[in-house]
Amino acid sequence: MPRLSLDSAEEGFFHTGGAVYHNISSLWAEFMDFIDNGNVLGLAVGIMLGSSFQSVVTSAVDDILMPPIGLGLGNNFANLFLVLQPGQNGTSYNTIQQAKEDGAVTWNYGRFLQVSLNFIVLSFILFWLVRLISKIGREDIMKPKKKCPYCRTSIPQKATKCSACGSWVEERKDSGSSKQARDDL
Repeated sequence: MPRLSLDSAEEGFFHTGGAVYHNISSLWAEFMDFIDNGNVLGLAVGIMLGSSFQSVVTSAVDDILMPPIGLGLGNNFANLFLVLQPGQNGTSYNTIQQAKEDGAVTWNYGRFLQVSLNFIVLSFILFWLVRLISKIGREDIMKPKKKCPYCRTSIPQKATKCSACGSWVEERKDSGSSKQARDDL
């Protein structure tokens, strides 16, 4: 078994330490560029507004939309569940909480459906809100897109070159002059 010398261990340590220092400093530089970009404040405000808006939509779904559906089903929608494995004391439970206290394994599909409905309603409202703002505002929020014929990536409608694969999507405006310049070489 080869023996490691102190010099080679020290050299490896300094080499690794330098690489770590370089990675950390480049990560810090990227972070500072992100902060200096100016979009951080807008991002923070958007996240806070989105969180508040989500609370409003969740309340609307839970308190306004779901009770009539629960009346039709004869049960609170969030309490719909299946017992996969009964607990220690019984096999019949009226609520998820009773099943959980008894140690039963349950499949809570009612909660999942309720959260899914929250997501669908929130997405639908945000879509219409963005569409309304887009029609009112001067700048398009939802910019029209087209697909690159080569790699099928979505690119801006006015793009002439794909940002993903670098292919020319439309005929270049300077294609004649650059072709002539290449032929001259």
